[in-house]
Amino acid sequence: MNNILQLLLVLSTSMYGVLKAEPNFILIITDDQDLLLDGMVPMTRTIELIANNGKFFQNAVSILAKLRDKILCS
Repeated sequence: MNNILQLLLVLSTSMYGVLKAEPNFILIITDDQDLLLDGMVPMTRTIELIANNGKFFQNAVSILAKLRDKILCS
């Protein structure tokens, strides 16, 4: 009985933060951004769409392309 009460206490306190939390990250993955194959041409419109809709990334982080599989497969 004591274990069940402890489990309920842990679950109820852990769910409190989840219920009130809002999404706090956006993951934008792009590929083929080389100059030889004009990889950045489609990105011009995408960047304009993000800027025109009022999105400003104050704490943006860029990672290496080699880490892409780690993000997608984890």
